[in-house]
Amino acid sequence: MGMSRRMFLMDLARRKGFRVESELSDSVTHIVAENNSYLEVLDWLRGQAVGDSSRFELLDISWFTACMEAGRPVDSEMKYRLMQRRKEEKGF
Repeated sequence: MGMSRRMFLMDLARRKGFRVESELSDSVTHIVAENNSYLEVLDWLRGQAVGDSSRFELLDISWFTACMEAGRPVDSEMKYRLMQRRKEEKGF
């Protein structure tokens, strides 16, 4: 996700009353990715020196869109979660 798109989406969420952090911190619970795989997000988290990434909900941008439509956070159902694919598990 490009910086200008990221800033636009963060501002939109804030205007709708969502708490959005500009930096990764202990208060972050959800990470939304657009055009990034599960493993790409995990690699990014490792680069941020995050020891336990299981505390985060790793979600596709479709979750954010659903939240904006509902005007509130929606459940992070499986359909929104970034998941490790079989090929990624085997290292392909």
